[in-house]
Amino acid sequence: MNGLISLMPDFLHEEVLKIWKDLDILFGLNRVKSTLYPHITWVISQSCDEYEIIEWLEGEKKKHFPFNIKTNGIGIFTGKRPAIYIQVKQNVELIKFQQHLYDKFSPQAKELKKLYFPENWIPHISLAIEDVNGNNISGVIEHLLPISFKHEIKITGISLVRRKKGENMEIVKNFFFPDKNDLEAYA
Repeated sequence: MNGLISLMPDFLHEEVLKIWKDLDILFGLNRVKSTLYPHITWVISQSCDEYEIIEWLEGEKKKHFPFNIKTNGIGIFTGKRPAIYIQVKQNVELIKFQQHLYDKFSPQAKELKKLYFPENWIPHISLAIEDVNGNNISGVIEHLLPISFKHEIKITGISLVRRKKGENMEIVKNFFFPDKNDLEAYA
């Protein structure tokens, strides 16, 4: 698996890691820990040409500046394999950014995951995945309800990641956006 993600700032990274630990201790939910890093996923595929993506992202990082997003509580993906996540408020800038990344990533990728097609994409930060079920979901939600999950987050870059079956996700390379005042980034 390959994907494009954005890592969370330190304060939210630490908050989510604590939640992952608590959910593991209290409910035995630990599958999400294999992602290692709290993040927003922009697009996922079964595989991609990493060299082409790295080359593209080297140029792409100079075309974007950090931008802010807002989180707004918890959400649940229902179905055979429910997931619990922090909701990210959608806005025009966020939707256009994901569409742009999808359009540029997809020609270099194989077997794109349908949940990350622009028309299906729901921005989120995963709290529990793959081991949530009908027996534990109500307790998990009850545990999370007192937490506000209302934050403003600065997205400062994109990371190319890979994950082999049965292994933890790993970052291939980070690409950080320049500050608007950083003229050297355009030289």
